[in-house]
Amino acid sequence: TLTANITSLTCSNIKASQSGTISLVQDGTGSRTMVAGWCSQFRWAGGVRGVLSTAINAIDALFYQCVTTAICYVSLSKAQAN
Repeated sequence: TLTANITSLTCSNIKASQSGTISLVQDGTGSRTMVAGWCSQFRWAGGVRGVLSTAINAIDALFYQCVTTAICYVSLSKAQAN
């Protein structure tokens, strides 16, 4: 659950074929943003970086699949129903 803006983000120990989902949940205040850049290893569809939903209690799902230790394909599915 986000309680402040994300001001730094580092991805480490990446393994080829690693994949998963990271849930990013706004708190009861909402309006939390990604101030820092996403991990440099992330590759976004069309080169467009994801922007978090900012509504109170919004849930975004970040899906990732790492093809090498330096490249992870990611997508952000916004405002998931809970």
